[in-house]
Amino acid sequence: MIGPKIKVLTYFFIIFFVFSIIIFFISFDTYDKNSFLNFIERKVFLRESIDIKNDNIFVLNIENKIDSMSFLNLLYFLKDNTADTVILDLNFSNLIDTVKLNEIKNFIKSNQNIYGYLKLENKKGLKFLNRNYSLDDNLLKNFSYLKTNHSFIYSNYLKDVKIDNEFGIKNKNIGFIYEKDAIFDKNNLNLLYKFENKFVFSLPFLIYCKEKNIDTEEIDFGLTEGVFKDSIFYLDQKGKMSFLHNMDKKEIQINNFLEWKEVLNARSEIVENLTKIEILKSDKKEFDLYKEEEAIIDNLYSYPALKDTTKNTILDLTKNKIGEWKSFKLGKIEKTKKSIFIITQNGDFNWVNNFVYYKNILSFSKNLKRLPISLIIVFSILFLFILLTFGLYSKNSLFFSIIVILLQIILLQCYFIFRIFLGMDFPFLTLVIVLFLGFVFGFLLRSIDKIVWFLEVKTIFGSFVSNNFAEDIARFWKQKKWDLESRQYISTFLLVDTSIFLQNEITEDDIDTIGLKTSEIQQKIKDNYGIISALNTNEVFSYFGNPPIRNEHYKDAINCAYLIDQIPILLNNIPQKLVVAVHSKKEWFKFKKVEGEKHYINFGNSLNTLDAMVKYAKKFGINIIISDSVFKLNSLSLNVRMLDRIKIAGVKNSVRVFEFFTDAQKEKLGNLLDYFHAGLKLFEKRNYEEASSYFRQCLKLKENDIPSQIYLDRCKKYSSNPPDDNWDGCYEIEKI
Repeated sequence: MIGPKIKVLTYFFIIFFVFSIIIFFISFDTYDKNSFLNFIERKVFLRESIDIKNDNIFVLNIENKIDSMSFLNLLYFLKDNTADTVILDLNFSNLIDTVKLNEIKNFIKSNQNIYGYLKLENKKGLKFLNRNYSLDDNLLKNFSYLKTNHSFIYSNYLKDVKIDNEFGIKNKNIGFIYEKDAIFDKNNLNLLYKFENKFVFSLPFLIYCKEKNIDTEEIDFGLTEGVFKDSIFYLDQKGKMSFLHNMDKKEIQINNFLEWKEVLNARSEIVENLTKIEILKSDKKEFDLYKEEEAIIDNLYSYPALKDTTKNTILDLTKNKIGEWKSFKLGKIEKTKKSIFIITQNGDFNWVNNFVYYKNILSFSKNLKRLPISLIIVFSILFLFILLTFGLYSKNSLFFSIIVILLQIILLQCYFIFRIFLGMDFPFLTLVIVLFLGFVFGFLLRSIDKIVWFLEVKTIFGSFVSNNFAEDIARFWKQKKWDLESRQYISTFLLVDTSIFLQNEITEDDIDTIGLKTSEIQQKIKDNYGIISALNTNEVFSYFGNPPIRNEHYKDAINCAYLIDQIPILLNNIPQKLVVAVHSKKEWFKFKKVEGEKHYINFGNSLNTLDAMVKYAKKFGINIIISDSVFKLNSLSLNVRMLDRIKIAGVKNSVRVFEFFTDAQKEKLGNLLDYFHAGLKLFEKRNYEEASSYFRQCLKLKENDIPSQIYLDRCKKYSSNPPDDNWDGCYEIEKI
C-alpha cells in the first residue's frame, strides 16, 4: 500500500521538479535585475553622485535621403576636423545613389575610428532553435571570434538579425545597441551576444576599449572575467557585467542634418566651380583630394583675378560661397574635434541616451565581480528545496512565516554587503522570487500534506468518523504516535440497540423518522470522537480511544450514551427509548485491505459483551448500561446503580453491570439508590429476607422500578428455595 507519506513526498518532488525548471529559466532574466534597490543604495551608501556633461557627444540625424557625395564629404569633414570616433548605422539605407559607395567603403576600411551599430533586442539565453544567422555566412562574417575556452552558452541571441553593412564596416568595429533596458536592469551591461560560435560586443564597451587602448581581440575571457594586460572585466556566462554607480541618464541633444546638407551642397558647388576654372587640378584621390580642396578653399580669398572673364566671374561667385562654408566649419570644429560623432537616420536615435549612459558607467563606476549563472541556479534550486522542506515539516505556519520574513531581511542585508563591501553582485531578485515561491508552495505543501493524510484516514474510516476527528487522527498518525500496525488498545465500546425501529408497526412517516434518528445517533457518536465500527438495522456498534488521541475516551463514550438517550423518538405516535451499552476493554485492532477497500477492524468479544449487556438492560428496563471497567476508568465517580455480575458466552470473566444516571436523574430518585445498594449488599450475602425489605422500600419510592421488583422477586424465590452453596452469585445472561 502506498502510504500518505509516500504520496506527500510524491507531490513534494513534483512541485520541486516543476518549479526547479521554472527557476532555471527565471534565473536567466532575474539573477542580476536589482536596480529597484538603487534608491536605497544611492541614498544610504552612494550619496555623492557623478555629474558627467557629455560635451564630447554629437548626434546628427539624417532624416531624408542623401547623395553619396555629400555623405562622403561628411565623413571627410569629420576626419579633417579630428573627430575621435564616428558611429554609423550598420543598416544605413538613406543613400540616394551609389556613385561614391566604393569611395565610402575604402575610406571606412582605412579608418580605424569608424564604428557601426547593430540594433538588437534584449533577448539572450540558451538557444533551442536555429535563427536566420545560424547557417548564413554573410551574416556571421559581421561577428568576431572570442579569445576564450568557455562557450558562454547563456549569451546566445534568441531572435533573427538583419545586417546589410553596405559600407563594409569591419567586424571588430561592429557593436550592438538597444533602446530599452529590461526592467530593473540599470546596473548591468550586456557585454556581448553570441551568434553560433562568434560574438558581437556592446557598442559602449567597444568605444570604452578604444579610449583605453584595449584590443578587444586580445582580451582573454574566462568564466567570470576578461583580462587584457592590467585590465580586468568581470562578467558572467551570459556575457553581462554589473556595476556599482550613482549616475543618471541625461538627454543628449540631437542635431538635424538639414543645416549640414545645405552647407555640404554649397561646398560641392565650390569644388565643382574650382574644377571648372581649373584652379583645382589634382590626380590625388579620396581623402587626400579632400584635403587639397580644403587647402585651396582656405586660401581662395587671396587668389588673384583670372584673365578669362567667364572664369573670373565664377571665381568671384565661388569666393562669396566660401564664407558660408568657412563659417560653418568654424562653428562645428570645436564640437566635432575629439568627439564621438554619431550618425543616425530617420529619427532612430532613442538608443543614444542608453549608449552614453553605459559608456559613462564603464568609464566612471565600479565593475562588480559576478557569480557564475550555473552556481546561482544550483543555489536557487537548493534554496527552494530547503524552503519547501521547511514549509512542509515546520511545526506551524506562523513559525514558517517568521523564518521567511527573517530570510527576506537577511537577503536584503546580503545584497548591500556583497555589493558595497565585497565588490560582488548578489542575485537578490532571483532569491526573493525563490523565497516567494518557497513560501507560497511551502504553504501549499502543508495543505496538500494535511489533505493527503486526511483523505487517507477518510479512506480507511469512511463516513464513520467526523471530519474534525479525522483531522486529529491524520495529525496523530503523521506524528508517528499511531499507525496501522496490528496491536491492542484499551478502548471503550458503545452499542446502541436500534431494534425498536423494527419491532412495532410503523407508518410511512415513521420511515423518514427512523432514517433521521439513525443519522442523529451516528452523528452523536462522531461528534464525541467515536468511530462507528459496524452498522445494521438492529444496532450501531462504535468505539472510542483508538487512535489513542484522547486519554479520557471513556468519558466521551459516557457523554455520547447520555446524548443518544436524550434523542426523542416517536414511532406510530408512541414515545420510544433506545438502549445503550458501554464497555471498556483491551482489544486487538488490525488494518485489512479487501478487494481494494481499506478497513480498520477490531477483533475480540466486546460486541458479544455489549449484546449481552443490552439483553440485560432490556430485561431490567435500563436505558444506559455500563460495565465495571467503565465505572473504574471513571474513578468510580459516576452516578450508577450497581446490578448483577453476569456471565457471557465466550467471555472468560464475569462482568459487573451498572445502570447509569445523570445528576438530574439521580436527584429525582432521592434515596432509592441508597436503599437499593443496601438491599443488594444483603442479597449478595444471601440475607434475602432482610434484603427484600430494602427493595420494598425502593418500590414505595418508585413503584415501577423494574430492577427493585426483579430483586424482590428473587428474594422471595431464594428465601423458599436457596441457590447451591457453590453458586458464585453470577448470572448467565441467557437465564436471566
